[in-house]
Amino acid sequence: MLGRPDDYALLAQWAQGNRRAGDRLLRRHVPSLRRFFEVKAPEVADDLTQATLLACMESRERFRGDASFKSFLFGIARRRLLLYLRSQERQERMYGFRAAQGPDTVLTPSRCAALRQEQSAMLEGLATLPVQLQMTLQLYYWESMKVAEIAQVFAVPPSTVTSRLARARELVGARIEAGLGPQRGRAIADDFDRWLRSLA
Repeated sequence: MLGRPDDYALLAQWAQGNRRAGDRLLRRHVPSLRRFFEVKAPEVADDLTQATLLACMESRERFRGDASFKSFLFGIARRRLLLYLRSQERQERMYGFRAAQGPDTVLTPSRCAALRQEQSAMLEGLATLPVQLQMTLQLYYWESMKVAEIAQVFAVPPSTVTSRLARARELVGARIEAGLGPQRGRAIADDFDRWLRSLA
């Protein structure tokens, strides 16, 4: 079984009616959830985070322990994000958030000031990915989830996750080269893992 052992201890206490254990369990995942929503829906990241936590509380009886709690939680988060995108009738946001919303909505001014140009290019490349690829990269690099866990989030075979990771790296690399030029773009692509993890 994957995941933090103490997650299961807290979950067991929560299932027995210990609300404080449930609160502790959910609070430890709040930063990760918010970060997950920020790239595609920064303006409602807080709302989607809270909605995910509420849905987790309401559906905790369905968790059978055959996956990590984090996979269970991010499976809910994934569905919440997709529902939001569809409800807004913004299909273009799935396939190109920056193109749909303009250059100033993906990054807040404070984050722009803090990021170097290369990091900004990396984040822009991430934000323009199709939503499924973007989520896959976020979970793998930002949340340090294993391929098997991510496969549980998406209900797909691990080989599909591996293919998505490769495709996402390719698309982000091409976007960076287009924005910064071939030489700088290739240099970042050669150190892709470190650059993407630095954004977390």
